[in-house]
Amino acid sequence: YQYHLKGKSGTVFSGQSNGIEIYRGYISGKIWGTIGLKFLSGPYGQRQKELPLDYSGTAFAGQLGYSVQSGPLRSKSSKFGIFLGLEYMDIIGRAVGRNNESSNSPIENIELKLNAFTIMPGLFYSWINEPRPIGNSPKLLMTRLEGLIIRIGIEIPLKTKFRLNYQEKQDNELSSYSDNGELTGQNYVISCLALLGS
Repeated sequence: YQYHLKGKSGTVFSGQSNGIEIYRGYISGKIWGTIGLKFLSGPYGQRQKELPLDYSGTAFAGQLGYSVQSGPLRSKSSKFGIFLGLEYMDIIGRAVGRNNESSNSPIENIELKLNAFTIMPGLFYSWINEPRPIGNSPKLLMTRLEGLIIRIGIEIPLKTKFRLNYQEKQDNELSSYSDNGELTGQNYVISCLALLGS
């Protein structure tokens, strides 16, 4: 993931991030769909008030894809198509203490929480095995790698909400401050789905 979100007050949410996705999937003819959870880490190197934050979060997501080529997805040839995804993300970043002494920043503790509902149009390329023969032998019932789907998309926020809380040292005393609002921009996503079947 590559995030590029910014608020009117100067709050930013940008940088590279990684995630693990666990989905329940369905394939029929030219159509595939998934629904499940994402476990997010990052963006890495993200800074607020000159302090680096450590981020983690989860997202509930679903996608629906359609092959624009002839024939079903489950065939000997690879397939190219389009997909559309929806996602609700809840992510939080924290920096505790003076994490960046070289900046001489008076900021000590900071926390940024972001909720976002996004839509993601994109393209996919897939390699999916042909259906298994009907039967109940151990070989036919064992779990196997059914195929791969490579996705490239742009995440567009439909609704975002952030809240920034931090403490600033003034005259050896800590004062608490907060900011909230919406972030705008877009995110870029490249991912690989490994399809397991049994």
